[in-house]
Amino acid sequence: VTVNSGANIARAPAGAFLHRANIGDKTAGQGHGQGEQAIAAFYQATGGNAGRLAIYGDSNCLDSSHMTVNCYPFLMTVLRYLTENDRNTGLTHNDARLDAEFSTGGELPQ
Repeated sequence: VTVNSGANIARAPAGAFLHRANIGDKTAGQGHGQGEQAIAAFYQATGGNAGRLAIYGDSNCLDSSHMTVNCYPFLMTVLRYLTENDRNTGLTHNDARLDAEFSTGGELPQ
């Protein structure tokens, strides 16, 4: 998947599958990170009404007016994880599983 623009993942709970990528910063000097950034997270919640959660910060991926790369295959993979709990998608590989909560340490918007 190509990341064109969007928001980095700021927090993810222990047990989530967090994916990182080395990305550049087009907004240099505005406090945004450069280098390895968290770009996607997938999580299986627990409890009575638990479900699965997917977070991906690049909205241009599916915006036909800004799309530079077809990412519909990625969307279909995410939907297979969310709806069928398909663990063969590559999204939930054990190497990406967090043992502890992930945080960038920054403040969240109010």
